[in-house]
Amino acid sequence: MRQDIDIDQLMTETWLTVTMLKKGAITLNGSALYNTCVKQVESVREALERAGYDDASVEHISYAQCAL
Repeated sequence: MRQDIDIDQLMTETWLTVTMLKKGAITLNGSALYNTCVKQVESVREALERAGYDDASVEHISYAQCAL
């Protein structure tokens, strides 16, 4: 059974990263930024799977997250 989940709370780290970059934040280490983003996507995927979301929903949400 699928549990309700607060998607805004779940994606907070992603929103913050995107907003900071949009506002001009600089990264001195592109690999570190990439690794941080990968961890954010993995974390969201794991939370969605634990909450009982089906594979298609997890894929769509992950795609949207990466598109940010």
